Amino acid sequence: MDTTPSFHNEFNDGVRTVIQAQTVNTAREPELNKPFELGYRPRVWTDRTETIEFLVPHLREPDPRPVHIIGPPGVGKTALVAVVASIIKESYPDGVVHIELDASGADDAMRSVLDRLGAGRLPEEEGELEKRYVSALAGKRIVIVLDGASLKSDIERFWPRSESAAYIVLSEKRLRWHEALRIELPPLDVENATALLERAMPLGEEVIERLVESFEGCPGLLLDAGGIVSAGAVGIEELVELAGDGRERRLLLRALDSLGDGALRVYQALGLLPHPVVEQSLLDAIDAASEDDRPSEDLKRVRLLVKVGNDRWRLMAGPDGASRGGSHDR
Repeated sequence: MDTTPSFHNEFNDGVRTVIQAQTVNTAREPELNKPFELGYRPRVWTDRTETIEFLVPHLREPDPRPVHIIGPPGVGKTALVAVVASIIKESYPDGVVHIELDASGADDAMRSVLDRLGAGRLPEEEGELEKRYVSALAGKRIVIVLDGASLKSDIERFWPRSESAAYIVLSEKRLRWHEALRIELPPLDVENATALLERAMPLGEEVIERLVESFEGCPGLLLDAGGIVSAGAVGIEELVELAGDGRERRLLLRALDSLGDGALRVYQALGLLPHPVVEQSLLDAIDAASEDDRPSEDLKRVRLLVKVGNDRWRLMAGPDGASRGGSHDR
């Protein structure tokens, strides 16, 4: 009997193991989507020329320092970044991502952005999301906008840490984060605030003057208030009484009060979506299935839907995300 040991099977198994391991190691990462979530100039715009002229060349640099833009609600931080993004988008072929921090929490926000980027199956383990986020953005020429930051830890968590990425943080207050260039965005002066409303909607000189006086040159609040007045939802005398502390929430609630039942249900349904940007095709489908006359048009009139791109609309939420997807007592 031949007692010579045979290595035939062991050799084949070894080769198979090497080939399998090599196949796993050389598997390609999923190709990321290229969203342009702020690549749209607002239809009505005024002023901010000096800030734009500073930001555009800075963000076109190969390795731009992060930017931290600070200002009160409605002062136009997101609109400013949208204008800048529309100018520099050729320098960032991998896209522009808008991350909103709200009551849903940072984990949900990170899962949402990875899903929109098409990063594949997401890890469940604590701390692994950040690793996937940083890995997905490594080497990408992309703009990341973090909107609504209130903690330094959130800023650092969403920092892409890639030399090729631009990182812009928007917050209502100063945060101790020394990595960034800090820009404080003031309200518009009377002349520019007046020009903004004149271009936006036919309100009349007296109404515009009252709005500018009451809402202190904050363009977002001016447009929200003007939209409510132009929709006939409330008179100017009642509207100016909503100014003051808590005015953002009061304007939102007044806009909701002006909606019919159908439009209110659509607003609440859209609020359940993981990202507040919706396509016109979805709105058309909702309108077609509704018994009311195009509820999306009512939402647009009172600026609960605001255009952010070709056939794309952003759902406006209440302060701290309080109203989105929730109930509202009428």
